[in-house]
Amino acid sequence: MELVSNPKIRTATCFFIYCFFLISHNITTILFISESTLVLAHNNNHEETSSSLTQQPNPQTAAASKALTLSLQNVRHTRATPVHDQNDFNSTITFGIPIGSFEYATQFGVGTPPQYLHLRIHTGSDITWFQCQYCVTCVPQPPDPIFDGGISGSFLSEPCSSPLCNNQSDGRLGCNEQGQCTYEVPYRDGSLVSGELVMETLSLEDGTQLTNVTLGCTHITVGLYQISGGVLGLGRGSLSFNSQLSSQFGISNKFSYCLVDPRRSNNTSSSSSSSSSSIMFGDSAVPSSDADDVIYTPIIQNIDAGGDPELMRYYYVNLTGISINGERVTGIDEATFRDGTIIDSFESATRLYDPAYHEFRNAFLYAAAALDWKLALEPNSVYDTCFNFTELSVVQIPTVEMHFSGGADVQLRPDNYLDDMGGGIHCLAFVESNILVKRWPL
Repeated sequence: MELVSNPKIRTATCFFIYCFFLISHNITTILFISESTLVLAHNNNHEETSSSLTQQPNPQTAAASKALTLSLQNVRHTRATPVHDQNDFNSTITFGIPIGSFEYATQFGVGTPPQYLHLRIHTGSDITWFQCQYCVTCVPQPPDPIFDGGISGSFLSEPCSSPLCNNQSDGRLGCNEQGQCTYEVPYRDGSLVSGELVMETLSLEDGTQLTNVTLGCTHITVGLYQISGGVLGLGRGSLSFNSQLSSQFGISNKFSYCLVDPRRSNNTSSSSSSSSSSIMFGDSAVPSSDADDVIYTPIIQNIDAGGDPELMRYYYVNLTGISINGERVTGIDEATFRDGTIIDSFESATRLYDPAYHEFRNAFLYAAAALDWKLALEPNSVYDTCFNFTELSVVQIPTVEMHFSGGADVQLRPDNYLDDMGGGIHCLAFVESNILVKRWPL
């Protein structure tokens, strides 16, 4: 069975899941790059500036999470050298390995000697954390170990007197009876992790060390994060990895990433493949000024956040509308999402609050009915709108385009909004948000 966009309204633009460029705390911009531009802008400097990522799914946990797993290749156990005056850093990431989910992740060596852990990339979280020994609810994530600070020569507890521990804008920080700084991180899906803040050494694949980085040593996990070995926090707070790179090591607080659809990746053996994803930190994250087909939209402040640290850590953009088959969806306009739409690398589906979700869903159902699509039930899915394509040899697909402020119009590929559930069943990968926060659509 072949899935194709409706040829009568198909455009020439072709996008990955998304490409994201960010300069934190200063000029903040998000960009979308087409496939052809990504090859030109990223691969020319691939070895110098980027980390590439590809998928290696774990079939035993495919239903648990729809995302990707990534890992470092050829980690060199050479003598590490502290980072000094450098404007960026890189680590080559290619083959994923089974670590219990399909999430995007990268690998760091933590401690001395390094214990290598996969950390999920999370733009909606500030604290970089990992499972630690004596965690009462953690689930092991082979082949990664549960981190043992007792055998690390660089493990230090973050004291309650430290400036980071006293920065309440970074979430629920506290102090225990032993004088150790503690944290509790709630997530939007109801999951929660807690533990103590520590200072540790992170080792990169080129032998570079980042010393005394504040990290979370997690002892309690609740919800979906029980099957996560750790998180690389790329949020907006001072505890995030990118913020610490800037404040502690003088590396520009900039990062960019492009998440490639692994189903379209034909080369899993070369880090220079144009089809591999990438993440970059520092000055290298800024795209070439003469790059073609790069469009921008500003990152905005959520005026309804009210200083709430759980809302302030997210990146918001201004979604001004959605089109199906080139026609704007009625009832979704610039005022609908006036307080911002969250861009979160940890999310696997686009979430819209009601009534925006039902306006979009109804418009898509109308377009699908014109193409004689048959509805289907998928009881084990989070989606409420699914279709059965088993009787169709070629499926014409309605186009979906998202409009952002600044003229950033992004036409999605069909496999970005139709999730293949197997057996000829495809589900609309948009869901209704159940987050009880005003104007929080994703």
